[in-house]
Amino acid sequence: MARDIDLGDLNNVMDNARANIRELFNLYQHDEIGVRFTEIYEEEHKAPKRNSVAIDIDSFSTTQRAWHNRTSIRYTIGINVNIWYYHEDLNEKTRKRDVMQVVWRIANMFVKHVTVNGFCSELGCEIISSEYLPQITDQKIIAAGVVRIKLNKLFQVVNAD
Repeated sequence: MARDIDLGDLNNVMDNARANIRELFNLYQHDEIGVRFTEIYEEEHKAPKRNSVAIDIDSFSTTQRAWHNRTSIRYTIGINVNIWYYHEDLNEKTRKRDVMQVVWRIANMFVKHVTVNGFCSELGCEIISSEYLPQITDQKIIAAGVVRIKLNKLFQVVNAD
């Protein structure tokens, strides 16, 4: 009799996704995005520094792709990630266009490096949306934008009797 299927530790998968996205930013932020980020946060940040990004894993889903007598099952795990770009405190000189140019370059980095540093090498990632979305923090409003991506990770689970 086959055992129950186990996809493993979800925290390890999420940590691995964050680490690979962080590595993309470390490798390409200056050349491809044109900004040297002051901080790369591990989740949405309530008091971010100017010119920083946050890697915020929002949700995930699983889709069964193939089933072979419950001994081998293939799944796609879709990991939805919000990449926040915090530009500066919103003021009369802040331009939406300036924020969106950086957001566009961030999205384009994921188009160019679709496997996200090898994390989703079989199925790649996809850009869900990008938008200008100012954020309210303690006592100020920050000009910000978000790129929503979906990482498509293929897993094969082999269960021996």
